[in-house]
Amino acid sequence: MRYLAFQLIPEGRNAIQVAALSVVLAVGWNIPLPGLDLDHIPRPDSALDSITSLFSIFALDLIPLFTVLAYLEIAKLAIPGLDKWRNASTQNAGRLAIIVFALSLVVAAWQGFGVLDALSSSTIVRNHAIAFVPVGLATFVGSTALMIWLADNFGSPDLGGGFWLLMALMVVAGFPEKISYLVEVGQVGQNSVRQLLVVVLALVAGLALVVFVNKLLSCNVPASGVAKTSILLWPPYLSGVLAGHITYFLPEMQDWPFVAVSFIETAYVVLVTLLIPVFVFAYAGSFQWSKVNGSERWPLPILLTVSGVQTVLFAGAWLLPIGLGIPPMTSGGELMVVGTVMLVLFVSLPHTRPPHASRRP
Repeated sequence: MRYLAFQLIPEGRNAIQVAALSVVLAVGWNIPLPGLDLDHIPRPDSALDSITSLFSIFALDLIPLFTVLAYLEIAKLAIPGLDKWRNASTQNAGRLAIIVFALSLVVAAWQGFGVLDALSSSTIVRNHAIAFVPVGLATFVGSTALMIWLADNFGSPDLGGGFWLLMALMVVAGFPEKISYLVEVGQVGQNSVRQLLVVVLALVAGLALVVFVNKLLSCNVPASGVAKTSILLWPPYLSGVLAGHITYFLPEMQDWPFVAVSFIETAYVVLVTLLIPVFVFAYAGSFQWSKVNGSERWPLPILLTVSGVQTVLFAGAWLLPIGLGIPPMTSGGELMVVGTVMLVLFVSLPHTRPPHASRRP
């Protein structure tokens, strides 16, 4: 919690914050879980190989916190009174922050148990590591608490704290390994230089779209930085969460004619593209600004453009690897996060961070 934190670096020093977070993540990804046999952990093929991070204390990354925040965002959109209650007083905001914190630790324990249970039946765990599971659970819960603390105390106010900054750093950290893989398979003839060039150009074009839609909102919508960040970054992820629940009940079609992708995967992509505009308009309806002439609505062309860019990035990031026959570099949501965070860090000036911003996006 914020009242347990202490200030490590001067306010608004974005470069120092990014460097500090990068160091913490890099160190955590290289500390193995207690009880693992280091001789049996798969060795990385190169310095860019991140396989060791799968067995580290940060193996869960931001997933527990992200899971809770995503469902909280859906609840806020479905129940407008929840957000009004939170904003009514600092006490309400603090209570909600504590609830999110506690639920995140519960999710970390639940997800961590699944990981530890799978590892415990393998040769990776030392024979005499009797308390491997309980010690591992404590480690995962502690690392999640650390992630929440980092998200609360690092980052820009325009991002609503450090949650999106942490996610962006994790996405960027995976780029060198993926690019290295594409180069390696290209050298053995599986992929051509042209395919690699297409991937690079697609990433640049995607980032250009992210910059465009950020500037469009900044110039045409009188909203706070946190509001713009929410409507830009959450809809693709929330659409994915809801689409995942829906596709769970869909049957797998055995006679599906498209070999490259399954029916469930295709249905998931279609649902996400349909749900993105729904969440964009839901966010627009939840934001209110007090002006002399009353509240101001989001311009319809702006909302359609935001929805269109998010849909293009999501669909493009899915279709491009299929068309080229290569592993995906990133998702549309991740590209939106990276581009938005980079833009905010470049243009933001030193200012005070809001308390508990990451747990109250």
